Amino acid sequence: MAIYYRESGLTWKQYLLANAFVGDITDSVKRNGRELAATISDQTRSMIASNESLNKSLTRSFEYRVDQVSGEIAQLSSEVIQLSDGITGLHSAFTYNMGLILDQLQIQQKILESILQQLDTIHETLKHPLLTQARELSQIGMDRISKGLLQEGLEALLESAEKNKADFLVQLQIGKLYLYGKNITDDVINLPLAKEHLLLAARYANSEIKSLSGAAKFCAESFLHAAISCYSQANEYWIEGKADLAKKSTEEALILAQKATQMYPKMAESFYNHAKFAALLGDRQTAIKSLYTAIQADHNYCLKVDVDKDFDGIREYLPSIPSIRMLFEYLREKSKEEATKALSSAKKLLED
Repeated sequence: MAIYYRESGLTWKQYLLANAFVGDITDSVKRNGRELAATISDQTRSMIASNESLNKSLTRSFEYRVDQVSGEIAQLSSEVIQLSDGITGLHSAFTYNMGLILDQLQIQQKILESILQQLDTIHETLKHPLLTQARELSQIGMDRISKGLLQEGLEALLESAEKNKADFLVQLQIGKLYLYGKNITDDVINLPLAKEHLLLAARYANSEIKSLSGAAKFCAESFLHAAISCYSQANEYWIEGKADLAKKSTEEALILAQKATQMYPKMAESFYNHAKFAALLGDRQTAIKSLYTAIQADHNYCLKVDVDKDFDGIREYLPSIPSIRMLFEYLREKSKEEATKALSSAKKLLED
């Protein structure tokens, strides 16, 4: 079960261990995709099928006309098709149990190096021995995490934070370890501490926005994971029968997810989680609005929401009240209209 939802009956740790990744990220994403395909509803499958038929029909018609024009126009149309079909980032492929795997890939592929170099330049790290020690400890911690040594990695990162509390990357890594840090050998999960460090990461990343490109995205990511920590805590309360505490934590998760959407609107996963938490609280208007934004960024959220039982409360029709079925049908009609207009324009362009 790649999708985590309240009624699953699993604790947060049980979910992470049950869905622990084995092998590389590509195999994991493929596995998640197969699980989604096997469980989507007949109704959604029907909608997807109708869109697929429309797409094939338009593609055949378009390609027939492209074959009649010069190679330059054919190349142009190919680029346009690639652009329209592109998906930015993982988006809907992300699931909570991928939290640490993505970090390991980032560390192994040295994606964070440029950010670290910019931070060191801004703060003149080499001129301050304490900051230099903090950076060395953070690199040791990240190297240990990449090897799956979560406890040892956490220890090094905590030492780094003692020497430089305001390093948002270190606070973010600590927070995510406390949130997602469970594998076969280690368990460092602590949800209250996860939220504490992730909010510190958001605070310190926000302070770097004027001087560091990309800081806003890290700030939003910190808010998002803080929201997930509140949501997972809410589900723990729910299992324990503490409904009032579960509601309070879900409300806090909603607020933090909203901050993530405001800080970096391009992060579609923030909108999806904002919709998820709103749905649990029975706020249909907010849930549908945020879900629409997520789907506009990545249509595969239609599949994800279909198997996420946290949305069950807003799924079906009610008179004059928005629902997921209404949203799906609106999106299908909207896509059909846009595709028809695009084909008409393409025909005229190619004929000209």
